Amino acid sequence: MPFSGRSGSTPSPLLIGAAALLVIAGLWELIQLDPFIRDAIRPWRTPWVLAVMSRVTFFGQGWVLGAIGAVVAAIGYRFRRRVLVRMGVVSIAALITSGLADRVLKIAFGRPRPRLVDDGVVEWSTSLVSGHHSFPSGHAVSAFTLAVVFAAWRPSWRPALLTAATAIALSRVVLDAHFFSDVVAGALVGAVVGWGVVVLAARRWPEPGATSTGR
Repeated sequence: MPFSGRSGSTPSPLLIGAAALLVIAGLWELIQLDPFIRDAIRPWRTPWVLAVMSRVTFFGQGWVLGAIGAVVAAIGYRFRRRVLVRMGVVSIAALITSGLADRVLKIAFGRPRPRLVDDGVVEWSTSLVSGHHSFPSGHAVSAFTLAVVFAAWRPSWRPALLTAATAIALSRVVLDAHFFSDVVAGALVGAVVGWGVVVLAARRWPEPGATSTGR
């Protein structure tokens, strides 16, 4: 159970704003390092590494992770495990939400993918062409969304979930589908949206036995 229903302190808008500025500044600095990180990874792109990463990246697709959430919910329903039903349903809702957020951000930023940069396309511009979008990484968004939602109910799974999500995110860099800053941004978006949906679910769909001290 991620929450006991007790209300907690809410971060002040000033603190949230300061944190957002720090994140933006950090990402901006990371974007400047992307070419160097890409060059450093290049020697590691051996055939067997690419083969392994291709399999890892498969599990970062939104529909695959959504299917995992649906299976968890179905198992919970079959064996009357309410917590599994909740985990599955909330994860699907979170994946849909983060997928929409990812799409909006991709169109808004319009960062060209690495292969397009190699072809001379370097300007960031709003684009509706899905193959053009690089920032943020959709695989990273989805992977961290599911990891955060599942970890909210199963804290003991957190190391394994975050390790798996990180592996999926890094596979996008190794496969040269994204820059490193793309997957970092995707991880942040996925984690924030995942946690936000968990919080909303706890308030709108309280678990049995949970009490609220709020008015």
